Amino acid sequence: MFFFFFFQVSIDQSSLNNTTQSALARAVVGFRVLPVNTVNPVVKPLMDSIKMEENEQLQKSSAQTLARLLELCQARIPSPNVKILKNICIFLCADTELTPRVNPDDLDGILMLMQQQRLAEKTAGGKRTQVDSDPAGARAIEIQRRGATHALKSLASYFGPDMTKKVPYLWDSIMSIQTIESHSENDAVGYLQFIYLFFFLKLSIISF
Repeated sequence: MFFFFFFQVSIDQSSLNNTTQSALARAVVGFRVLPVNTVNPVVKPLMDSIKMEENEQLQKSSAQTLARLLELCQARIPSPNVKILKNICIFLCADTELTPRVNPDDLDGILMLMQQQRLAEKTAGGKRTQVDSDPAGARAIEIQRRGATHALKSLASYFGPDMTKKVPYLWDSIMSIQTIESHSENDAVGYLQFIYLFFFLKLSIISF
């Protein structure tokens, strides 16, 4: 009992720390005055908020602030923007329900089959074994993907038609689909992630 209480207190403290630090980071970006030597004390709280914040409004606010931070960091050398965007893409594709991990030798037709199987399970009221066995893990992935969704929507809204110039990594990632050869597991996974990223960004841009 004591161990459970201590564990819960530790979780609550970590959550409150993340919420407080992300609020301070949003204020710093709002003043448009960043640290001279490194922006990691500002970047990390925002990324942690996007990844783990239970409160969706706070998570969305951090995502909106991240777009402004990327703009402020464009001229920095070195710029943290590419690393930030890579992590956002990883967060977006963390849910294997949307970007499944597949064998590169079995790509033909497997995605459609997996989607049809999931649709049938949901229609029948079935539950995923992974969700049943680890509901906390499934919730964490859901929050992570939700945060990445808000981040990319904020980028599309903030930069608008200039997004491909302001955050070229996203466009370069999408265009790299043409050069991927699906003969390795990494290539196959990357192919699926970039396709999902492409369609998500397309929907985000159309919605604004």
